[in-house]
Amino acid sequence: MGVMHHGRHKAGATGAAGVDAAVACFYRALEARTPEAAPQDWALTIFSLMQALLDGERWSAVVDRGRALERFGSRWASWPAHEATVAYAVAAAERALAQLSGQGRWT
Repeated sequence: MGVMHHGRHKAGATGAAGVDAAVACFYRALEARTPEAAPQDWALTIFSLMQALLDGERWSAVVDRGRALERFGSRWASWPAHEATVAYAVAAAERALAQLSGQGRWT
């Protein structure tokens, strides 16, 4: 379901319910995919979760997941291919949070 979210979102068909379902699937997957038990799968799942959270405008969670990936960094075999995307997502989320805090809102 989580991967389906990303494919459907690119076509513009995913709304809030689709984002919620994808996020729930990724969180369930993380119950088994821990950094200790399955580090590569964990990193990919966190990355996919971060993208779904970005789609859902859950800015604080995007920053948290992005920072976790930055800390994990080179231990993820695919880090070089994903590093710029993570940095962009974190920066976009931080900008959104700054704008919201200026308006008296925080998500």
